[in-house]
Amino acid sequence: MAAWTVRSPVAAGETAVGVVSTCTDPSISDPYGIAAGPDGALWFTNNTNNSIGRITTDGVVTNFTGAGISGPTDIATGSDGALWFTNGGNNSIGRIGTDGVVSNFVDPSIAAPRAIVAGSDGALWFINYDTKTIGRITTGGAVSQYPGPGAGLPQAMAAGPDSALWFTVGGSNDSIGRITTTGAVSSYTSAAIASPQGITSGPDGAMWFDITGYSGSIGRITTGGDVSAYEGSGGGWRIAAGPDGALWFTEGGAIGRITTDGTRSSSGLPSGSSALFGIVAGSDGAMWFTASGTNSIGRITTGVSTGSVNCPVAGGGGGGGGGGSTTGGSSTTTTGGTTTGGTTTGGTTLGPKPVTRLAGADRIATAVAVSPASFPDARSAGAVVLARSDNFADALAGTPLAAAKSGPLLLNPPFGGLDGRVETEIARVLPPGGTVWVLGGAAALSTIVDAQLQADGYRVARVAGRDRYATAVAVAHQGLGDPPTVLEATGLNFPDALAGGAAAAKAHAAVLLTAGVVMPTSTAAYLGAHPGDTRYALGGPAAAADPSATSIVGADRYGTATAVANGFFSAPTAIGAASGTTFPDALAGGANAVRAGGPLLLVDPSGPLPASVQAYIADNATSLAEGWLYGGASAVGDDVLAELQQAMSR
Repeated sequence: MAAWTVRSPVAAGETAVGVVSTCTDPSISDPYGIAAGPDGALWFTNNTNNSIGRITTDGVVTNFTGAGISGPTDIATGSDGALWFTNGGNNSIGRIGTDGVVSNFVDPSIAAPRAIVAGSDGALWFINYDTKTIGRITTGGAVSQYPGPGAGLPQAMAAGPDSALWFTVGGSNDSIGRITTTGAVSSYTSAAIASPQGITSGPDGAMWFDITGYSGSIGRITTGGDVSAYEGSGGGWRIAAGPDGALWFTEGGAIGRITTDGTRSSSGLPSGSSALFGIVAGSDGAMWFTASGTNSIGRITTGVSTGSVNCPVAGGGGGGGGGGSTTGGSSTTTTGGTTTGGTTTGGTTLGPKPVTRLAGADRIATAVAVSPASFPDARSAGAVVLARSDNFADALAGTPLAAAKSGPLLLNPPFGGLDGRVETEIARVLPPGGTVWVLGGAAALSTIVDAQLQADGYRVARVAGRDRYATAVAVAHQGLGDPPTVLEATGLNFPDALAGGAAAAKAHAAVLLTAGVVMPTSTAAYLGAHPGDTRYALGGPAAAADPSATSIVGADRYGTATAVANGFFSAPTAIGAASGTTFPDALAGGANAVRAGGPLLLVDPSGPLPASVQAYIADNATSLAEGWLYGGASAVGDDVLAELQQAMSR
């Protein structure tokens, strides 16, 4: 059933503005990008259930599935009247007509695409995140590639009033980039440009952008390159021009607004709504946004719009006033000029809620067994994350990286080359030329691994710091592009960070580590450089290390894991479970759990099932459809598996 909730505005550090409504529906799962369609509806990507959603301004939700939709992120309306979107899961560009027909375009140059936008030349332009290049695709499917900013990580893109495309760059080269439709690239730097994220064209003829690393500021750059910044509270993520002549942006747990003279205001959202991403002006004069943390689509009035809408009860098939959530569409995939077709399927399956054990003969084999559960199709992963198998230290930050890159997390021995089983799985799941992210320095995984991967035709991206704390910072910066939300957990033990990894993946956040109750220098430096970040401290040690963060603490490791699940996963469709006394199986399992639509919970390997886990399953019985248990019977006993199955069946 779909339902709207109308909330009065709540002050969040500035003057309150707007009336917020949120719509939930079973088909909405980890929504990310959102665009105003030519049909007057809002179209959005469902990242974890591989579908495209549509919601009318009176609240009717439709869900479209199709072959080739894999980990969709950003979406934009093209000059041909269709919606175009980036597929991070299979390195492709998708197209869906307003009739629901899906096409998919594959090209070797497309590498972790994101941030798609219509250009003044009638083509769609996008960012290739892994290769730091700019892509272009015509409405006929012809793909071109242009050099990007060189250093740094391109983040978001928007069409400018000067007929060029403007984009933000984070990482080692914080800047604003510009590319003409002929491929000429310019770059603008300023002390005020620190970890920029979203960007849009403003009503004043300038480009406006979110700055997560400069006190949660909003930046402005003229087409001549003059930069100014308006300081505020909270780090922004995406920004869009509103019908009221102001700029609207998503930040932390609020929707922000800034006028062209720099006056800021905001409207608070309910607890759990911290993962806000896309935002766009709707045909009804309101701003619409995606809320991944609550699996919902939000709407906020602007002054041009009034009131709220009611989301009809599902079951009417989507037409003739019946309303509700429907499914539909057909699809084609285009690769090198060859088109193959098929028919999509959709709907909700009711019945038993199975709990499946994923296990191998050892921890390496278990990780290899988990990978096909997330990526059953050959060469369907966007990347692979590789961590050492004997120690948790460098791998604790790996789960959100694996999710962000749409790939599995595999384990390998620290000495020598690739384990044969790992090499075989990489060859199965990753396309030639794909990227393998190697966590830790040469002491964690030998450089022989790099050489072997390169010989096999893959690109190697090694992420390492001088210790576990610096490695986690490197993952946040180099791998994730300094996201505006961080989850902190102790790095002296693994349980809290393991549960936090899946939550961070859900929230598109990073995991940073504390040295127990002490804040390490590298973590403190990162937080100091990003004061606008939303911070959560998971578990007692991290909460003591950072008292100013929002703390999530349970009575024990199991209680903390379920508290994290409650905080970040609203209406989960699945749960993952792993031993709370050993780390390897949970490392691989966390990425699988969040891709399946749920949290990673920790269990006592010999039982009984923790009361907090039983309560979480009971509280979410209506949305849960399946469970996963990671590791063999020696890791988690069959009695615990039986208890999980019983709890899921109630």
